[in-house]
Amino acid sequence: MFPRYKACLFDLDGTLIRSTSHFDSVWIGWAALHGIDPAPILATHHGRRMEDTIRHATGSRFDRPDSMAEQIDTIITMAASNPDTLSIIDGAREFLQSLPKDRWAIVSSNHLFLVKSWLTYLDMPLPDVIIAADDVSRGKPDPEGYLKACATLGFDPQDCLVFEDAPAGIKAARSAGCGLMIIEGTLKAPVPDAEGWMRDYRGFGVELAG
Repeated sequence: MFPRYKACLFDLDGTLIRSTSHFDSVWIGWAALHGIDPAPILATHHGRRMEDTIRHATGSRFDRPDSMAEQIDTIITMAASNPDTLSIIDGAREFLQSLPKDRWAIVSSNHLFLVKSWLTYLDMPLPDVIIAADDVSRGKPDPEGYLKACATLGFDPQDCLVFEDAPAGIKAARSAGCGLMIIEGTLKAPVPDAEGWMRDYRGFGVELAG
C-alpha cells in the first residue's frame, strides 16, 4: 500500500498508544491544584503541547519562563505515575517492527521524557528520530515538528506519510505537505482528503518506495 511514500511519521498519544483518559486525569488534577475549571482543558488539550494548553487555560498567569517550567515539570511528574493505565493501539507494535528503522519517526506534542519512558514501559520500538515538545518552538497545529522530522530523516514532506488522530496534528500534517492517514481517536467520522481511516493497525501494512 502507498508505494509512493518513503517514510512514515507518527503522532504518539491516541495514534500509537491510548493515553487520553490518563492525560484527562492528569489535567483534572492539575486544574484542581490551581482552582481552574478543567472543562475547557479537557476539550482542547489532545494533540497540543502542555505549555500551549496551560496558556490557553490561564492566559498570562504562568508566562514567566521559570513559572511555566515549574508547571510543566509538575504535569510531567503527574503523567509519569500510574503508567498501567496506558495501552497500545491494536497492531501498532507489530506495524512499527515491520518498518525499517531509518524510515520512521515519532512527532509528538508530549515531552521527550514521557515519550521514551512510555514506549519503553509498553515494550514498543523506539525510533532513531523523535521530535517532541522539547524540540520545537511552535507546537501543533504548526507544521514545524513534521517538517523537522522530514528533514532529519532526509526526505521531502510529500514523500512522508503521517499517522494522526487529533485535529491539531492533522492540520500540522496538511500544512507540512505530507500524506495523511487518520487513526480513529478524537475524530469519529472519515476525513475526505485523508489517504485513509483506520480503527487500528491490525492487518495494515505499508510498502515504502526505494
